[in-house]
Amino acid sequence: MQQAQRAIHRRLVLGGAIAAMAPAVSGRAAGESPQGQGAGAWLMFQGQVDAQSVASLMSAVSTAMGKGSTDIHLVITSFGGSVEYAQAAHGFLRAAPVSLTTYNISTVQSAANMIFLAGQQRVASGAATFVLHPVTRNLRATFNEHEIKDQAQLLSIGIKSTEAIYRNELKLSAAQYDELEHHNLILDAQGALAAGLVQRVAELALPPGAVPVVITPSTRDF
Repeated sequence: MQQAQRAIHRRLVLGGAIAAMAPAVSGRAAGESPQGQGAGAWLMFQGQVDAQSVASLMSAVSTAMGKGSTDIHLVITSFGGSVEYAQAAHGFLRAAPVSLTTYNISTVQSAANMIFLAGQQRVASGAATFVLHPVTRNLRATFNEHEIKDQAQLLSIGIKSTEAIYRNELKLSAAQYDELEHHNLILDAQGALAAGLVQRVAELALPPGAVPVVITPSTRDF
């Protein structure tokens, strides 16, 4: 029952984020404003960080670049997901020859923060929240002793690489880093501003005629 309630809550939160972005049409190749090439592309990453969603994000960014967009605006609403795929997305977006602005209009949690931190410019709405927490790894199979050691090593690598991104981008206090090693670190918009997660707190305003591409898992109830 609790799992079902959490799923309903997540659908309501993410559904509200879509409504805030209206009009938004899924399946468009690139969310360009009517000024055309170079005017910028608007994308909305909606849902879990996994192989499918990150591949769709990379494809949408590549398509926008192919159409001449040099400015990408990426709105993220996500409860997190795979650390490995989030790191892949972060690396790809940082390597892309575009000016990237990321936005949080609702919530960005867990691994999704790494995608959010790929933006050279980062913006949060006044009611936005961020949740950072220690890296975890789901073990959903039977492992022998050596395989358990391998999983522990992978977890350690994930922790170090995630911490490297955080320390490079954030201005957390020693007490906040200590808290992050053991507990969730929850930041509101002003807290995110103080921590360097965002450079601005402002409400989202799409340019007239902009139609964002919505990137969302098609089948999974995350």
